[in-house]
Amino acid sequence: MKSHIYQKLRRLILNVPTILILIFLTNNLYADTTNTPGKTKAYRYTVKMKFKKVKSGEDIQYIYYPLPRTNDYQLISNFDTHGGQILNNYGSIERYVRYIISDDLQPADGEWGEVIIEFDYTPTKTEYKSAKINTIYEYDTTSDIYKRYTSKYYEYFDTENATIKRISEELWGNSADVYDYARKCYDYVNDHFSFKDNPGMWNSMADIIKYKGGDCGNLSSIIITLLRCKNIPARLVLTWRHAWGEFYLENYGWIPVDPTLKTFGKVTEGYGLVRSNEIVYIMELPDDNRRLRDRTFAKHHLFYPSHMPYECDEEVIFTRIKE
Repeated sequence: MKSHIYQKLRRLILNVPTILILIFLTNNLYADTTNTPGKTKAYRYTVKMKFKKVKSGEDIQYIYYPLPRTNDYQLISNFDTHGGQILNNYGSIERYVRYIISDDLQPADGEWGEVIIEFDYTPTKTEYKSAKINTIYEYDTTSDIYKRYTSKYYEYFDTENATIKRISEELWGNSADVYDYARKCYDYVNDHFSFKDNPGMWNSMADIIKYKGGDCGNLSSIIITLLRCKNIPARLVLTWRHAWGEFYLENYGWIPVDPTLKTFGKVTEGYGLVRSNEIVYIMELPDDNRRLRDRTFAKHHLFYPSHMPYECDEEVIFTRIKE
């Protein structure tokens, strides 16, 4: 049964009709990400967020949408938000766009309204250096990476959870170094937790342990939390349809870990656009200096003050940019 779910999920992801990214890291390799003009395909993404009021309730005032950014997997450039304002996610390196839905943007009864964002997307070409990970360097504890990705993160990466702390101590006591510990965390999650389909839901660490598993993001969250327990920088990678973890080794960079598709040190092709490394977005209201906290990726966007009166649709179009 477990194998059946795994194969079904793998086929679903690898058949996604989106841009393919080829990022392969083996246990003994690390990647040097470069972009070679004339050899790498570039695409123009157009995202249309559509909304239609279907029952009584307060009109939409604002629409929020997380923005992708340049990282190891892609180059992002030439944003056009069509009137939306780009803002920083509070306490994060991520950004989002906020649309103010004025009266002239409100659709008539039974009609669709929409807001649009466009940007250029280029999958990065990754070249591989045959340097073995045979020396573990001490972390620069003053770096932004170390400070940002080793701490507790809300209820999702709960490094204070008693069960997680116990597991962490057991694995750490049998590990040769942080790389070996990361591998043992990966193996432990594969042996003791299972994939459970709960699309759009981010469970707390306590609930993941209670239910002995979860979806791709939940399984990755266990590994990330175990790593952060030992002050190893770790984070999520969120795409349109999948999520996996990464941990950081000084002088080597980020190393992917995917307990759902059973890969350590490599990313399977087929995920396309990486949306974010954050679960939680804290967004500004423009009128009274208040902030909203929302698990934005539960539905890709946020309507304020309420999504309830509205039906929504998200149309994504990408076209090849001619060289």
